[in-house]
Amino acid sequence: MGKPSLYVVVRASYKEYEADLARIKGIARQSGEAISAALNNSITADQAAKKIESLSISMQKAIG
Repeated sequence: MGKPSLYVVVRASYKEYEADLARIKGIARQSGEAISAALNNSITADQAAKKIESLSISMQKAIG
């Protein structure tokens, strides 16, 4: 006897996702500035923001 399984269908609006992604990029910019300041500018705000944006793009690809 196998383990019981649960399948969930997830559907979302692409427009909503794009809006969320734009918000994430805005937050990444703000966070990048804060991270840079916290590290006494050892990395630039742009470097931190780009890494955060890269993470969000990787998440987008993983979701498919």
